[in-house]
Amino acid sequence: MKTLLEKIKANGFNIELKGNNFTVTPAENLTEKQKKFMKANKPQIMAELLLTTVFNLHGKAITLQAQNAEHQAWLICVNHKSSRPSSLTLDMNNDHKPKCK
Repeated sequence: MKTLLEKIKANGFNIELKGNNFTVTPAENLTEKQKKFMKANKPQIMAELLLTTVFNLHGKAITLQAQNAEHQAWLICVNHKSSRPSSLTLDMNNDHKPKCK
C-alpha cells in the first residue's frame, strides 16, 4: 500500500516541509479535488514528512518521528552518518538553537 507521499509524488508533484507546513510543486497543476485531499489529510502528510532516518553509533538505521521541521533539521544535523558535510559542525545562535554550518 502506498503512503500519501508516494501517491502525491506518483501524480507528478514534489512535496517538502516549509517550517511547520508543506509546499507542493507545481502548485498550479493541483486540481480542486487534490487540494481538498491535501487539506483533509494534512496531519498524516505532515507526519510522513517528519519521519527521519538517522543512524546510531553502530551504523544501524533508525526511523524517528520528528516533532516539527526544526527538530527534523536538528536530527539530520547531528546525525554522524549524514552525507552533508555541513552536519559535522554545529553553531549555537543567540536563541540557543543548533544550526548546521
